[in-house]
Order: sequence, then structure tokens, then C-alpha cells
Amino acid sequence: MAWTTPVTHSTGYVVLATDYNNQLINNLLYLHGDSGAVLLNAGGATYTFTEVDSVQVKAIQGVGAAGLQQLVSGDTQPRLAGVNTATGGQVSFGSGSATVDAHVVRSAAGALKVLNVKRAVKLSATYGATVTPDASAGEWQIITVTNGTAFTIANPTNPPSSTETQDLTLEISNQSGGAMGAITWGSAYVPLSAGQPINYTNPASTKKRSVFLRWSGAQWVVINSNSVDY
Repeated sequence: MAWTTPVTHSTGYVVLATDYNNQLINNLLYLHGDSGAVLLNAGGATYTFTEVDSVQVKAIQGVGAAGLQQLVSGDTQPRLAGVNTATGGQVSFGSGSATVDAHVVRSAAGALKVLNVKRAVKLSATYGATVTPDASAGEWQIITVTNGTAFTIANPTNPPSSTETQDLTLEISNQSGGAMGAITWGSAYVPLSAGQPINYTNPASTKKRSVFLRWSGAQWVVINSNSVDY
């Protein structure tokens, strides 16, 4: 690799310029500052990198209340705390140059609190003779029925583990132009009461009904289901 001499340089600084390797430093083996720390200055804020070795950055510490406060990766418990706030345990997000306005806070040991609204995407499950929702794809899945043929809604793939839970809403939209065919539900779905269909009854043409489910660790339990069309 050919290196060119930088136009200017000062002791203790790495100078990046358009005439110095196109602003890239490749194959840097060691980066070390006074007292074992490396200081970076960007936009008036100073950030300190400590414990830098050739494998990983173990700690990044910001100076002052604004900006990145602490990013620590320990041996077994990586953690991110105090972003854009002086309060430890809060992670905040923004979009581009917009004001940071979405926050997640550690409210208690092992508990997180979202200070704003948590939103999930809606997506479609592929319709056919057998519809198989993917539980890992999203919390709200739309099944658009396009004919009057009976079909099966199989047990969702990729459910949580037995020690986890998840909400899942299946919205059935009747776009068949008439009456829908009967629905057979997989064995993992548990109705509200014995002998009751999972979805009460099928929606009329152009209408919808939804089934709200929660994973128990082994089955998808019906929490609620629409008894009227919408």
C-alpha cells in the first residue's frame, strides 16, 4: 500500500486529509494516547476511549451531560447506558438531525419502561390452502382471503421459547366476493371457551375480524376475538 506524506501534522495527532490515503487509515495496529487513553474531539465534544487493545474497545466514555455517556462491554454483561442524558440507565433515540425524543429507561431491576409509544408494523401472511404465520415477523398479521375455499391456519412458526411470551394478532379480511370457506385452526391455538371457534365466525364479504393471541410458553391462547365485523 502506498502512503503519501500529509500536508501538515502535529505530535500526538493523526491527520486525515484528502491527500493522505483518501481519509482512510488501514491496518492500524496500535492507537495509544497519554495515560493509556485516546481522546477524540468532534463538534466541540470530547470523547475518551480507554482500555484500547487490538481486539476490542472495552469502554467508551463521553465528557459532559450531552452525547454518549457510557458504552461498556464487560466479560459477560454488555450494557449501554446514559445516551443523550445525564441520567444513567436511559437510552434515547432521534432521527437524523431531529431532536432526540424517544426514550427507554431502566425502571427497576430487570425492568424496562418505554417513555413514548412502542409501535409495531402490520404485515400480511401468505394466503393459500394452508396459512402459516411467522411469529417472529411481526405482532399484527393480515390474512386476506380471496376465495370461498376452506383453508387451515397452521401453528405459527418461530414462536418464543417456553420462558418467553409474545402478543400476536391475526386479522382475517374477507375479499373473496362472497362467503368465506371454513377455517381449521392448528393445535397450538386455545379458544376462549371449550367448543368455541377461535374466530367466533367468519367476516362477511369486504369485512374483517381479528383474533388477539398471547403465547403461554407452549400454546397461543386467545385473549379476545371480534364478535362483530369491522
